[in-house]
Amino acid sequence: MTNEKLPKAWLPADSFEKETESKYLEVFADLIATGSPLRFKIYNLGNSSYELSAEGSVVTSKGAAPEVEISIQATKRFQQKADPKQLMARNFKRYHPTSTKWVKVMPGHPAPHMVSNHLFSGISHLVGFDNSTGFTIVAENSEDKEIFTKILSKHSSIQDEIDKSVTHF
Repeated sequence: MTNEKLPKAWLPADSFEKETESKYLEVFADLIATGSPLRFKIYNLGNSSYELSAEGSVVTSKGAAPEVEISIQATKRFQQKADPKQLMARNFKRYHPTSTKWVKVMPGHPAPHMVSNHLFSGISHLVGFDNSTGFTIVAENSEDKEIFTKILSKHSSIQDEIDKSVTHF
């Protein structure tokens, strides 16, 4: 199969070349690879402290038409940072023109590292993504919490850059 025949959703949305960015993408690719629903909160450095800037999820559906849905939504304070043209160019869509929630559906079985790339592309064009960005991972149940905790501890080299607390509903 040549690259020309690959589905668009399987190609990288953006290039992330900084070491810290690559490490974040690796962590999220490992979390996505579990197939468990992944919910997260994004924190950006504000006026000397971290502020919640967005929330999102990555949900893999199985069945007759498998797909991965990426959903991200900026908080009110960070909505002005969004670049709608760039988000739409990467196939993120809103339910209506004034919605702050952006959704991207990747059909089939995209590789976890591609889903991670598209997720961070959306984050970077929604609220920004740099070395000061932090995350909190939310698990839906105790089994997912245990799995996510193991994955995050495996990536201990970015301990200072990512909030390793895992909570569940």
